[in-house]
Amino acid sequence: MGTSKLPDQIAIKGAQTLQGWMFGLGAIAGLFSFGAFSNGDGGAGFIAAGIAVGLIWIGSNIKTHKSAIGEGKIYR
Repeated sequence: MGTSKLPDQIAIKGAQTLQGWMFGLGAIAGLFSFGAFSNGDGGAGFIAAGIAVGLIWIGSNIKTHKSAIGEGKIYR
């Protein structure tokens, strides 16, 4: 029979796009945080930093690939 030509992993395009948006928005929130701290507004800087960390954490936990679970290449 031989080996299958199908890949062991396939990408989830929508999840990759969402992950990119989360990282981008997290970076923008980080810039807002830096600006707020530079202007002496510690409260707003702390809130923006928390949002930045949260968005980047959410983005890093998004599953972007499906792995094959059998020789018939059923993906999960």
